Amino acid sequence: MKDVKGVGRILKRMLAYFFILGAILAAALILYAFRRGDTKPEYTTFSSGNNGVKALYLLTAQMGYDVKRYESTSRFLPDKVTLVAVKPDMNVFNASAERRYLKEWLSRGNVMIIIDTAGELSQYRLKEFSGLEPTFMEEEAGDRVYSVGKGSLIFLNNVESYTNQGLHGYRAGIRFIRILDGLKNNEVLFDEYYHGFGQSGLTLWDLLGATGRLVVLQMVLGIMVLMLSKAGRLGKPVTVLELVKRRENENLYALSNLYVKAKANGTVLQILLDDFKRDLSKLLGCDSSAGDSELTGAVSENKGLSKMRVGEILEECGDYIRRGSKDTRLLFKLAGKLDRTRKGIK
Repeated sequence: MKDVKGVGRILKRMLAYFFILGAILAAALILYAFRRGDTKPEYTTFSSGNNGVKALYLLTAQMGYDVKRYESTSRFLPDKVTLVAVKPDMNVFNASAERRYLKEWLSRGNVMIIIDTAGELSQYRLKEFSGLEPTFMEEEAGDRVYSVGKGSLIFLNNVESYTNQGLHGYRAGIRFIRILDGLKNNEVLFDEYYHGFGQSGLTLWDLLGATGRLVVLQMVLGIMVLMLSKAGRLGKPVTVLELVKRRENENLYALSNLYVKAKANGTVLQILLDDFKRDLSKLLGCDSSAGDSELTGAVSENKGLSKMRVGEILEECGDYIRRGSKDTRLLFKLAGKLDRTRKGIK
């Protein structure tokens, strides 16, 4: 058993080392794989780079509007809000279901602002929403408004003027706020679903960046190593098919086996019975030289021993020895009773 425990401790220590090594390797791989992709996508409110629109998002909030990021399809857009999409992904915007729900939303009297360049205007197919020619806005060449039912779709040209870098010129920022003031909607949603965020796009794991992902992974692996080190054992206990005997009984069992093979059943049982009587005498406080009648009387007066039917066992063993029985099966049965009773009184 000691060897089994020793092997278990060695295996547990080796697994802990493997987990630690795995954590170090995983950290290195994550840093290598994501160090180039740590920046947020361009034209999103998450990006503070030159081509991000985080400054426009914060400017709108500072001007008193209730600003939020929207990361779902147009099917779930609320009413009485202004939706802002900065250079959206054409594949997402032009999906048939997306366009259908967007047109229904606009027709109910809502407003959407698309910011891009005039050179990309044809890809949006905005006339399909309106069915009418757009109205041009005089302040900036390329800006136009499409009427869609009770709502409006506004296209703002020159997307670079609305980025973090472009807002240094301040004119585009002022123009954007003036347009919002004219729409009378206090809630403004910046659409990030068109940039891959949301249920079918980027997740919180992507937003964490390389450093955040590394920290999370190290925490998980650290918890696993801690749980392993605190584990009481590895797997189920190993059953060792070995009869462990007390040192003082080894000679007795060896001698008994020889007697059994020689068919000296009575002698074998007498040896086991004498050993049992010695333990019984110690329990009852009797002299080791007490006779059978004295010992039997003491047993009958003890309620615990009477309940264990110790007197009957003594009588059965004595009867077997007196008859000189050769019944090996009965011998094993009586020996088992003596052994179980002996364990019960200790």
